[in-house]
Amino acid sequence: MFNNSTITKRELEIISLMLEEKSAKEIAVLLNLEPKTVESHKRRLMKRFGVKSSVGIITHAISMGLIELNC
Repeated sequence: MFNNSTITKRELEIISLMLEEKSAKEIAVLLNLEPKTVESHKRRLMKRFGVKSSVGIITHAISMGLIELNC
């Protein structure tokens, strides 16, 4: 079963930036990472959450209360 404590600070940063519609390249620059590292984080999140896309990551994170949607 999914446990919120398994989400790292870095993963939360990446999810939050994805919510702002930042690309992997933009996220990499902002977090001083390689774009491939960002993509690796996204793939792990998709697997952990059982989703197939970036939208799935964001939707799942919102439904689990990991991030908030501010309109």
